[in-house]
Amino acid sequence: NLAANSFSREGRNYWILQAAPIKSTSLVIAKFLVSYIPTAILGVIFITISNLLHSQTPIYLVYSVLVILLAIGGLVGVALAFGIQGAHLDWQNPRHMGPKGATGCLGVIASFGYLFIGLVFFLLPSILWEIFKLPGTGIGLGIGLVLGAAFSIAAAIIPVSLVLKRVQRIGQSE
Repeated sequence: NLAANSFSREGRNYWILQAAPIKSTSLVIAKFLVSYIPTAILGVIFITISNLLHSQTPIYLVYSVLVILLAIGGLVGVALAFGIQGAHLDWQNPRHMGPKGATGCLGVIASFGYLFIGLVFFLLPSILWEIFKLPGTGIGLGIGLVLGAAFSIAAAIIPVSLVLKRVQRIGQSE
């Protein structure tokens, strides 16, 4: 929610950001971090408490924390891209500040799609490793982490880079 509404949240005051000597890239990075950091902190706290309550080994705690940090990064990237594309500044009621039109619906669908595919990348190698009883305990986890990390980093960077030029035109009639 923070990422998808980050540009629309400015409302009619967005002109101040446009007039400021701030590059679009810096503004997008700032909006990304404002959305990512609180979510990542809460995710790490939740995963740590959950792993401690279930007496998991330290390797699973480290794996879980890395998966959460990477997955949240990709999710913020996808949501931010749709928030940039569908940003509108003429809302009167804060409940209507989300991305306009079909962009908001597509953003939700893309976010859930990203989460599903990301979970497949992160978890499927270790599940297959166990099913086929392959040697090496953590190799499946490692392969999943590498595949999931690559997918999450791509999801954090590529969608936003595709709509980066749109940041300069937010609020202008199209």
